[in-house]
Amino acid sequence: MNLTPEKPSAKSFILRMAAGIIAGITGSLILLITYLVTASYIQPLINPATAVSGEEIHPMFTFVFMVVMFITILATNIIGTFLMGIFVRERYARLSESISKILFLNLMIFILMIPLYLIVANIALQYLFYAVILQVFLSAQASILTLEIVSNAKYAVIGVYSTVIGSLMSAGILFLIYKFILDPTALFFAMFPAVWIFVSFAHGLLLMLYGLLVDASGNDFLAVEKDEHSSPS
Repeated sequence: MNLTPEKPSAKSFILRMAAGIIAGITGSLILLITYLVTASYIQPLINPATAVSGEEIHPMFTFVFMVVMFITILATNIIGTFLMGIFVRERYARLSESISKILFLNLMIFILMIPLYLIVANIALQYLFYAVILQVFLSAQASILTLEIVSNAKYAVIGVYSTVIGSLMSAGILFLIYKFILDPTALFFAMFPAVWIFVSFAHGLLLMLYGLLVDASGNDFLAVEKDEHSSPS
């Protein structure tokens, strides 16, 4: 585990970005395969204007949809955090423990989301789409923060800051896609890459900038715990 701030490194930044890109693309690919297999059911959900009047959705659709989205979200989060831990191994020493906690946390988020899925499905089926986006954001943030806290608790605050910044950036991009492209399908497939790429970008950039700042000032002010040899002020 790192006891000092991460040294500024373009390689580390690029590797974090690569982990985010691979995770985001993987999530979209799983979603695409699911979409192609079940297009006749999913298309009315993500673009209600194309639905045939009077068409009924099978009662099992909501359940199957929840399970498929859980598997997709879980796979994306596991792949993203695993690759980030492998690519930047010197920072994430307790990767296996982090992955097990991420698995449990994603399951808890899914269980807590079930009532929301059932409620919005009874109000309007297309609202399931927005519930999915909420779950993607919550689970991705929780997964990255778990990786940071378990593997490198001393600098977990940087992970919190970068995750919040990256989430705001990805939310802004998704809002622009929804507003200007006006294609719910594009938004549906863009959510995984947007969340993971921008969170990884913010994470790598903030760590690099903080490393430069610590080198210049000599003040490790975001460290949660002080080194044992540090004397109290």
